[in-house]
Amino acid sequence: MIRPGVRELLLGVATQLDESVVPELASGSAARNQTRAAAAVLRRIAGVWDQVVPALLEEVDDLEGGLAAAARALAAGDPRRAALDAAIAAAPALDAAVPSFEAGASRHQALQRALDDGLSALEPGSSPAADAARAELLGVARRMAARSRRLSGR
Repeated sequence: MIRPGVRELLLGVATQLDESVVPELASGSAARNQTRAAAAVLRRIAGVWDQVVPALLEEVDDLEGGLAAAARALAAGDPRRAALDAAIAAAPALDAAVPSFEAGASRHQALQRALDDGLSALEPGSSPAADAARAELLGVARRMAARSRRLSGR
């Protein structure tokens, strides 16, 4: 592992701001307040840094599974099923052996668009199959919101 890691670097910069820069700035000044706020943001990012990629990969898996389950809930000839299946297939590939943040984020973005498009296409009450598919997608959206809250400390 490369040392210092990103978390350590972020904490180090925050510490240097607090210990070296803030004391040089006039008490109560906007510059001092903004510098202290920046150090707090760095600490907050450092606190979740190690969880970001695992959470992203978890979310990609959840999106893939939810989209596939929603597609399976629809009839084989339903164009909405074909659109969901096509969106999963078209999303940028992710090398599971060496996943990177960039690849994960790119796949996530494509799958998120498919989720949004799927929710728009599945009108509530239009059919039992559409309702089941929509429920799958809404479940994914709820789990995504919960992951976001967890990472933001809420």
